[in-house]
Amino acid sequence: GIVTLDQNPSAIMAGMLSANRGFVANNQGRVWVTSSPRQDPVLTIDDSLLRGGFEYRHTNPKQQLLNKVRTRFIAPAREYNTADGPILVDDDYQDEDGETLEATVNLPYTLHHARAQRLAKLYMEESRVQGGLTANLPVRLLGLMPGKIVNVSSGIYPFMDGQYRVEQIGLTEDFSLMPVTLTRHDATIADQWVAATDEQDFTIADISAESPD
Repeated sequence: GIVTLDQNPSAIMAGMLSANRGFVANNQGRVWVTSSPRQDPVLTIDDSLLRGGFEYRHTNPKQQLLNKVRTRFIAPAREYNTADGPILVDDDYQDEDGETLEATVNLPYTLHHARAQRLAKLYMEESRVQGGLTANLPVRLLGLMPGKIVNVSSGIYPFMDGQYRVEQIGLTEDFSLMPVTLTRHDATIADQWVAATDEQDFTIADISAESPD
């Protein structure tokens, strides 16, 4: 994709986030955008590192779940204008949810419908990874950064065990503790797209049927 100086910075950022499955990281008030590369865990958080109480969330709010994903991408056949792309629907997830939970992924830097389909599937599967943990860690772990992957292994609360992505890091007012926000992570999602079976045939609709930009 191409970025020009006359574009809205927030629109550029949103497009980069969607193209890279990125998210906004927050480290003690310093905010930046990061992508979602494959990575190994950098730390194991066990019971000895937990300070005080914690909050564990077993499920995600329904508004974060997806079972239908629409896409909008840049179509070379339309002189590189935005076009409605493939729509991914998971019937099993819809039966489980009891309703359609839909979102549109805008992909202003994606030029092929197959790439749009792969991103749609990744976004849907990531929305189904449920669970999160908010806890206090010792300040000696200040080198930990948002976007990194950690293991949680608890002998007391084994239901929390698994991999998590670090979303946010802070400091208490007295600088004695480091509050962290973690979300469940599934490293296998990136491998779940199999083009031979998952890729749909796709033909761009007549421009009169397109949704407005």
